[in-house]
Amino acid sequence: MDTSITIISSLLIAFFAFASSIKILGWQKFIFQTQLEFFISYGLNREIMFLVGVIELIGASTLWFQQYLIGLLGASLIFLTSV
Repeated sequence: MDTSITIISSLLIAFFAFASSIKILGWQKFIFQTQLEFFISYGLNREIMFLVGVIELIGASTLWFQQYLIGLLGASLIFLTSV
């Protein structure tokens, strides 16, 4: 059970770190442009997209500390940006 939680957590951390890096740096042009168009369609701008990327990165970074309060706070950040 502990191994499966570690694997799932690692995959989530990698996914959100990857997604946030694109939002922050825009290094993958196709995905970046697609996400930016999505944000714009909701009346949001590049700065908000950058902020969401930073929040996702902070949340992903804190997921390593699941047994502490900071891990719960990080998961909550990711949950709030996903909603």
